[in-house]
Amino acid sequence: MTGTVSQLITSDINWYSGSQAGLSVNLTFPAGGTPYQSLVLESAGDLSVSGWGARACEVRILSAGKAVPCIAGFTDDINAQTLMYLAKNDSVFNDGMRLPMGPACGTNRLTTGKPSDYKVSIRVVYYMPTPQPTAVAGRFNLSVGISLASNLIWTGWDSFTYTTAAPTSPTVVFTVAPSSVPIASIMPGVPQVIKVVLKTPPGSVGQYSIVFTVNSVSTISLCKILILDIGSNYACLDKNPYFKETIPFQPNTIIHSPVNWGLQATVNFGILRNLGTGTMYPGNVGDVNSIVLGVVLKGVAGGTGVLTATLTGFPNPPATASLTVSSVMPDLGGNIVVTAQGVDGTGNAYDGVMKLVNFNLTVPAGYGKEVTATITNNAASVFTICFAAVIFAGQNLPCLIPPQVISNLTVNTATQQVMSVQFGSVCYRQFTNNSFDDVAVLQVGVMFLPSMGSTATLSLALTENSVVAAPVTFTVTKLSTAYSPGFINTTGMMLGLINNGTYTVTPGLRTWIGVTFTIPKGVTTDVEVGVMTPSDSGRAYATVHGFRFVPGLASRNLGCLLQNCSLYKPSIIQNSSLSMPMIHPSQTDTLTSSLLYITNTGLSYYQHSYQVQDDQLWIEADIWIADHPNATNGATINIHFAIKAADKIFVITVPLTLDKTATQVMSVVTNIFLTDNTTTLFSQGERVELTLQAYHVVNVSTLEANTAAVRILMPKYLGFVPGLDSCTGNITGNLTTSGYIDYEIGYLFFTDILELNCTLTIDPNNTLPKGLGIVNATTIMRLVCSTSLNAALKYCGNTSYVGYQMNGEDCTNPLGMATMSACQLTASSAIDSTTGPLMAVPGSGSGWSPPVRAGATWSDYYTIDFLKDTRVTRIVLEAVTGTLSISSFKMQYSQNGYTDWYGCYLQNTTNTCTGQLSTILSTDVTKWRHAAYDSVNKFLYFCDVSLDGTHLLCFCTPDGVTWNAMPSYIGGLVGFDTTTSMMYAMDTKWVAMVGSIDCVNWSIVSAADQAKINASATPPTSIPGKPAATLGSVIIGPWTADFTGLQLGGQYMAKWANCCS
Repeated sequence: MTGTVSQLITSDINWYSGSQAGLSVNLTFPAGGTPYQSLVLESAGDLSVSGWGARACEVRILSAGKAVPCIAGFTDDINAQTLMYLAKNDSVFNDGMRLPMGPACGTNRLTTGKPSDYKVSIRVVYYMPTPQPTAVAGRFNLSVGISLASNLIWTGWDSFTYTTAAPTSPTVVFTVAPSSVPIASIMPGVPQVIKVVLKTPPGSVGQYSIVFTVNSVSTISLCKILILDIGSNYACLDKNPYFKETIPFQPNTIIHSPVNWGLQATVNFGILRNLGTGTMYPGNVGDVNSIVLGVVLKGVAGGTGVLTATLTGFPNPPATASLTVSSVMPDLGGNIVVTAQGVDGTGNAYDGVMKLVNFNLTVPAGYGKEVTATITNNAASVFTICFAAVIFAGQNLPCLIPPQVISNLTVNTATQQVMSVQFGSVCYRQFTNNSFDDVAVLQVGVMFLPSMGSTATLSLALTENSVVAAPVTFTVTKLSTAYSPGFINTTGMMLGLINNGTYTVTPGLRTWIGVTFTIPKGVTTDVEVGVMTPSDSGRAYATVHGFRFVPGLASRNLGCLLQNCSLYKPSIIQNSSLSMPMIHPSQTDTLTSSLLYITNTGLSYYQHSYQVQDDQLWIEADIWIADHPNATNGATINIHFAIKAADKIFVITVPLTLDKTATQVMSVVTNIFLTDNTTTLFSQGERVELTLQAYHVVNVSTLEANTAAVRILMPKYLGFVPGLDSCTGNITGNLTTSGYIDYEIGYLFFTDILELNCTLTIDPNNTLPKGLGIVNATTIMRLVCSTSLNAALKYCGNTSYVGYQMNGEDCTNPLGMATMSACQLTASSAIDSTTGPLMAVPGSGSGWSPPVRAGATWSDYYTIDFLKDTRVTRIVLEAVTGTLSISSFKMQYSQNGYTDWYGCYLQNTTNTCTGQLSTILSTDVTKWRHAAYDSVNKFLYFCDVSLDGTHLLCFCTPDGVTWNAMPSYIGGLVGFDTTTSMMYAMDTKWVAMVGSIDCVNWSIVSAADQAKINASATPPTSIPGKPAATLGSVIIGPWTADFTGLQLGGQYMAKWANCCS
């Protein structure tokens, strides 16, 4: 066998970035030559370049002469065996091709054949994505090799010149196929297909983009752009490019208006090179040089709609098609028939394994309606909807675009889930006779939550043009046995880094660090995740606190991923294998969790919108960088991830670079508050329950606290009573009290949230003065600490305080007057013993009555000896029937007349009565008003109580006209002694006695004579302080005394009201 290799376009050896190029391989098998048992052709791009090179598009036998029958007779079968593969391990797409051609040889013929009878022509086509690295610039080779035998290979290659220069625009054919434009009016809702033909000359290169627009979406609307036919000269074009615009190295795209799908669509072919030869037929007939597009549109309402197709960058005029839409609404067909079935043919499911349920929607001919599906799950507490998506829409449903179908959870409560699936416009046009092309498949993924539930029912109800159909239900039953997947193919599974694993972190930073794990299409596998952070000396360099799935960026094909990751019940612990235990429980360095079973549904494959990340599980760990003393600027902190899938364990390390160049700060929040804030007023002996908190501000604080202690500063009348009060925290600490309270915890790490519960006692020493009322009190909390930058202790963070009130109000408890001793109760005076101070005790009957007198104001008082320090806050008075009662006094006024004392005792120890207090009785002549008459010398003597109430003032008169004030040292009268004809008196201390016969001159009586005189003298007459009616007249010789004063001969000679000062 011999052969040649050359470029398909020999007139232009440039390979334009973004276009296709190829080789023409011509093999000649001589008649009767060597028979080859198994020919295999392989091709590759230039594998020496550092860029991504060229993507394989096609290897195909174009022709085989009749003298090579083993190939000529099986050309189609051989071409169908083409295999695309990665030529290098790090290739980013298929850049190698393999074509097994089987046995071949040139046969001997009876008559000599033409040379072409022994020739096999093969075409190899590659696509050069843009932009390429500079390493590709210059020469770029395509090569082929054919294995002839176990030790024999035939090879060939050719070189191209890579260039990014813009190609010239050739003369092309661009037109609407007239036969595809309806002449009659079209019916609203019925899809139409307008064909648009683009032809380029063989060998030409151009940049092609076609924009399709309608003049009004209220009249006609675009449904979809179909690529009905691609000429064989464009081998690298994708016939179904919808939703692939974000896929790397995609050669052509179709993108609709983001504002209104039906208004505009752009078909971008990029750099398009026709790899054909010869001349182009200029008619609009499809051939190897043409691309035929089908514009699927529908009428919306009556009127005239215009479709315009513009080939941008070319002088060709826009191609247009005008359509008249009838105003008559047609019968748009019957209703969609819905059936449900499990993908595996059953309604059985396993715990923690996603169940796939297909709802098949069979659309009748002539259909055209707006459709919404409502999926209801009334067992959301045990069963969850994972996803709902259209995975297939038959060719006869051109208005239904699977990736455009939107599903949203409109209700997601603890008991119910409702998912709304917006199909949009569903219309029918028969392109094929296959019944499955009348069907759309809505796939729903569901799963029983871990260890919950046993049966659940899905309900799906269609709404067609606002008419709600009866729901179709599907019941799922959980099997009691555990899921046994059997053999799990782990080929293609791989663990990688998100963002290439480039992270710069600072102390105190709490961030998400993640990895990607690829699960191939169609695989269901059990998955476990593990995360571990480094530590030493009992301190972590970083800690782990949870995980999440990265939302919205990946895992489109993977289900069922629970967004509430706590349902996986992750274990977050400290590594038990550490030689030195962690200082605080919050330093968690190990996370493990089962993710149950994850299934790759292949959803984006079905919807022709696959991207690499659709098969990737993006999982991130919640990582908190510590302020480890051994971690210096620029240090690497390695976070280790492990994924176990099936029987394989995948391990990867994410390196974090520590940046400590910025100024480190400590930002700590402290809080103190009443544990039970329903009570804010406390009395003596009660306990105040306080809750204290301290924690770092996340992503602000960059210094951890060393030698840390919580300090509690208390007001004067609040104390900590050992044995009764306590302070307990969620971090073990040492408690000290010395005027203030310190709770020493050693460290306050970023991960710590200290919560301390303390009790303190109100006024434990009973020193709070009574009568202060409601006293506002404040307790202050501060954090004392040092840092790795400064070993000196200082206050860290903010100062917190809590306010409450201490009860210093006056007390009003009964003081028990009825139980007091007689010696405790005295008064300034009393009329007599029957109205003395004991009669003031409640219930005694007569009450206390001070003497009654006229004249200047008299201050009577009542004295109680409580025998201990006592606060009196209230007096209640009680009236005695038939007598006058107190109407006012210095403390308060009372209408009920009840008398008792209220307040509280300030001491527990009771003293004894002093015995020094006594009550003056108005019948006692030594203390009250009295008079005596000297019948020999005719003098009247009398004494009355001074206004200040401290002593008696005495006077005498011979006739009531002339009055003599007796000396101030006289304290009262003894009486008149007829044997000596003298009036006797005592001094104010009632020790010395004096006598007088003229009321002027007084002589001292010897102590020896005092007893005789006391025995012989006539005692003075008492004039008690009784009311006038009770007192009446008191006879004193020729004188008469009554309530008003002294009379002689019926005339008042003196009135008590004028006495005495």
